Amino acid sequence: MKKNTRRITAIVTAAFMLLGIFAPVESVCAKAKKCTISTEDPYLAVEADVKLTGKGSGYHAKLVLAAPKSAVSLGIQYDAFARAPYTGKTMILVENVYSNNHGGQRYYRPKNISIKPGKTCHLMITLSESGYINTYYNYHKIASYRNKNLAHTKVWPRVEGCARLKNDKVNAEFKNIRVKSDIFDELDDFRAVKIDVSPRIHSRILSKSHVIISGILTGIKRNKDWDSAYDRVSGTVQYCDD
Repeated sequence: MKKNTRRITAIVTAAFMLLGIFAPVESVCAKAKKCTISTEDPYLAVEADVKLTGKGSGYHAKLVLAAPKSAVSLGIQYDAFARAPYTGKTMILVENVYSNNHGGQRYYRPKNISIKPGKTCHLMITLSESGYINTYYNYHKIASYRNKNLAHTKVWPRVEGCARLKNDKVNAEFKNIRVKSDIFDELDDFRAVKIDVSPRIHSRILSKSHVIISGILTGIKRNKDWDSAYDRVSGTVQYCDD
């Protein structure tokens, strides 16, 4: 039985690798108590203590590694209209965006982690130069992916808060932020730049390591949401090394 189980696991893993949604990336912290940027020493990364609250149909706090046309994020999301069995739950969510074209996005809820609204958790996402991604929840690796469009290109670390529908509220707090790029690994070397695209969702940079993104979603039509109007529903702080 054990031999058959190992064989099935190997077949499934190989299939996932061919699909580009899983990649075996060695973890330096496999035997360590906590995984951090210091223990992993990744090519690119962002980590923080993240807390999400809000009102309405949906709100989201996330760590992002973004290129001009592709991105990957790890965050906390509440969605009253998520597909079952995630409807109305606050979940850890990965967004793997190959492109902004229709069908260019993949969404995952690694290990089906559900948390209480308002609870702080530690999140980290890392990226290798060749586009391999590791995601971490409370200092432990939970899943790996790949996005070939993030390989060998310029990528910026970000923190972001957004809401789902008009008049929904979001409050996303990020503490103890750390970032690493291919140039810098000390937070003081980066410029923290606001990119707020919704009129009443604002980013407050209390310090480079402490950001609050909060407000009410306005400026979109009532028949639009965070999928159909993704470029108008958020507040963002980007860490620039140029």
